[in-house]
Amino acid sequence: MGPGGGRGGDWKNKTNKGLAWFAFALAVAAGSALTGTFVGSWISGIVGFLPNWVTVPMMFGAFLWMAGDLFADGIPNKPALYISMVLPSMAVGMSGKLADSVQSWARQVLDRIDGSLGEWVGTGSVLTLAATVVVASLVIARRTVNAR
Repeated sequence: MGPGGGRGGDWKNKTNKGLAWFAFALAVAAGSALTGTFVGSWISGIVGFLPNWVTVPMMFGAFLWMAGDLFADGIPNKPALYISMVLPSMAVGMSGKLADSVQSWARQVLDRIDGSLGEWVGTGSVLTLAATVVVASLVIARRTVNAR
């Protein structure tokens, strides 16, 4: 029997992998929530100030980095969490249909989260919801997600 052997298998690694994916799901929710806050507006404003020939490769590169991180070892690492928090606000700052689509998608995600989590937390404030989800994601990621 190897390390963590037996019938349960390597439960610690499986638990950490599950928590890492949960932290990633919270980070995606946080990215959606951030689009409706002043932080998301700052990010969108900075991206909107840049010309499209800069923003399109920047968005594409960030998305590829996140996707590569997710599929490299099957576990989201911290760069994937950070990118997933910032990417929706970056997309909203761009011109074109992508910004409208991301804004609509973020609103739908927020509405779904706000319905259940808003009642649980006790507020419907987007800023409070965003802060709660960002902090929850980062706290879970602190112990379970690798920094690479």
